Amino acid sequence: NERPRGMNPPQWDRAVSRLQPLIDSADVVVTTGGAPPFYYLGRVHVLAAEYFSHQSEFSDARRLGVPTISAPASLDQIIRCNESGLVVIPGGHWGNDWGFTEEMIEVLQASAQPIDLPEEWRIRAYTWAHGADVREEADCPVLEARQAPRL
Repeated sequence: NERPRGMNPPQWDRAVSRLQPLIDSADVVVTTGGAPPFYYLGRVHVLAAEYFSHQSEFSDARRLGVPTISAPASLDQIIRCNESGLVVIPGGHWGNDWGFTEEMIEVLQASAQPIDLPEEWRIRAYTWAHGADVREEADCPVLEARQAPRL
């Protein structure tokens, strides 16, 4: 039995093999949450999704201890405050009302470049690099990576 086209799970292993240099070098790594992206990416600084809107911006997710955001302005703040970054979103979370919203996509697309991944992998990725002239701002959150447990 095959799943309907829209129900195929993201192919994290394939995407990570292509994204690994960016994962390793990015100042900040952002994803939407859940165990698979956290595990496959290996390190995560921020979880970004509308389903975190009941929490204060940049408060830690209970199970993973990673800061969460739901406001597009917070994503913009992360991009402005960090010299380089990587956003990796599973396709099922992209552009819906509970995951990575259309408003967050607008912020991301205005400041970051898409990474070409095959559509069948069901993962969207964007990166940015401002260069060495990024200045420290008073409103910049301090973000530390949480490492995924190795099995």
